[in-house]
Amino acid sequence: MYTSGGALLPKTTVSGEPRYQVTRGQSVKAEFTYENLGKGTLNNVLVRYYISTNSTISDTDTMIGSLNFTTFSRADVANTLKTLTIPNTLTVNTNYWLGAIINPLSTITENDRSNNATYISIRVVP
Repeated sequence: MYTSGGALLPKTTVSGEPRYQVTRGQSVKAEFTYENLGKGTLNNVLVRYYISTNSTISDTDTMIGSLNFTTFSRADVANTLKTLTIPNTLTVNTNYWLGAIINPLSTITENDRSNNATYISIRVVP
């Protein structure tokens, strides 16, 4: 996780995972990596970004952005920096998870959707 200017955000390590410090209303760049493990090229692959109160990212969490891959070839690995705004409604001194779900609407047929979500731990500071 980075500031909008590209500097690494302050972080601590909790249970072996980094937890980044953010402020309400802050514009951040979240880095995620996606991989197409399917049999062929995919078109119009949607990714949605969420803020969650736990590490289980789902479409019932608060959506804060989206991204669309026009084409995504088989065996491709896409590393992205997505600019997102931390909602002003979050509670200070509280932990949240900024998550991403690829193919959240299940428009692409998959045998296993269990690897479609991931997260980055954040803490809202004053």
